[in-house]
Amino acid sequence: MRWLIVLALALARTAQTSAPLIIDVTVVGRNAASLANLSAVDFQVELDGKVEPVRAAEPRPAAAAAEMTGAVGPVFDAAPMPPSAVYRLSIEVPPGLKPDAAINVRLKRTDLSVLTARRMSVAAAPDAKAAPAATGSIDDRLGDAIARGRAFAAFPLAVGRSIRRAEEPSQVVVDVAVDIPAATPGPISARLGIVDARGAIRTANQMLQADKDGGPYHIDVSLPLAPSTYKLRIAAADANGAVTAVELPVNAQLNRVGSMMASDLLRSAGETDGRRRAITNDTIPSAAVTLFLAVELYPAAEGAPPDVLLNVSLTPDGANTPAAERVVTPELRDGTLVAEAEFAVQRLAPGRYVARAIVLSGAHPLGTIEAIVKR
Repeated sequence: MRWLIVLALALARTAQTSAPLIIDVTVVGRNAASLANLSAVDFQVELDGKVEPVRAAEPRPAAAAAEMTGAVGPVFDAAPMPPSAVYRLSIEVPPGLKPDAAINVRLKRTDLSVLTARRMSVAAAPDAKAAPAATGSIDDRLGDAIARGRAFAAFPLAVGRSIRRAEEPSQVVVDVAVDIPAATPGPISARLGIVDARGAIRTANQMLQADKDGGPYHIDVSLPLAPSTYKLRIAAADANGAVTAVELPVNAQLNRVGSMMASDLLRSAGETDGRRRAITNDTIPSAAVTLFLAVELYPAAEGAPPDVLLNVSLTPDGANTPAAERVVTPELRDGTLVAEAEFAVQRLAPGRYVARAIVLSGAHPLGTIEAIVKR
């Protein structure tokens, strides 16, 4: 099923049964794209020297990043601050935790680092509340979550997104996949909203039934948008009225590759029954047998550069040598150059990979498009 609505940035949230320790961390990296899509598995937190499990890692609004980095001040007066983002970590509180316990936060990725870490409380954060009490109708509670942009986490919800050009060249399309675990009591009532720069909200509703083959509740979504930045709000309620709601930023922009524009790296997985789905939470599903990585290239009016090729690879995060690599010649389809590479999932060791497509004109590189994939 497809809707005309938009989702962005993969995110999984888990239900919380006790008050966590809340820590806000500022992450810095080479570019803004490298800071998106971090999850709990990317962080390591030590309390008084002992590693403690991270329940969740949720991105904070841009204002929080400005506040956190502003408190530190510039590292060098002559150099601008590197791109940064703030994530709110929820940590299991160990028995006997001291109020003045030393906190050390690290990232498992070599291309990112933690600039600051601020202990907030041993309680639910004000804007990451528990699911609201079951008062009012489900429709009313979903509408309130979309209108207010509040975050609740009653059950996991995973999102995947990719951006490509729309049929109208002045617009882009944000394609989205949403997964909710099959164990969630159904049916699931979902509402999605897209908020533009003026604060106007467009919404769409859907009722999700359980997958007949035992897979997750799944939604595929597409929306043509004018290139800009937006906020996506997703709210879902299970059969018992428990609500999960998230708000995520959307940067609806194409990539420039030489004289051409390009889509994101389009990631999907094929299963043994022949079904193919866009991946969510950057994670290849356990039932997948094939990973598909594709790029759409949109030549300028003067045409495409000569001898366009794509080198598509999967490289373990932090390594220099690809675990798998393909060279693909794109096909021309209705004025768009489309290149797709297939990778057998069984050959990939568990872990985090950088999926990379290098666009070449002969031997000359025009640009690179990257994304993260977890096995």
